[in-house]
Amino acid sequence: MENLMPLDMFLRKLYREQGIHVGIPVLVGIAFGTLILVLALLKIVFPRYTSLLFKNVRRNLLRTTLASLAIMVLSLVVTAVWSILVPSMPT
Repeated sequence: MENLMPLDMFLRKLYREQGIHVGIPVLVGIAFGTLILVLALLKIVFPRYTSLLFKNVRRNLLRTTLASLAIMVLSLVVTAVWSILVPSMPT
């Protein structure tokens, strides 16, 4: 089961070696903040392209939602199949 949770193993190793305790909600917050920062930088560097991108996402909201759901489901299926087919490595 430990091989299926690399984030948890990474956080435990970080706490063991460095003494830094970071919770998963904090890590998700950092990732979300990074995403917002990248989007803001794209808006500054490429203003016309970014506005065109957001306009098309808003205009085709159903298609965008269905495509993102399809990607999530396919990722879940690949992860599930991978976890069943790939044997666990001996420690």
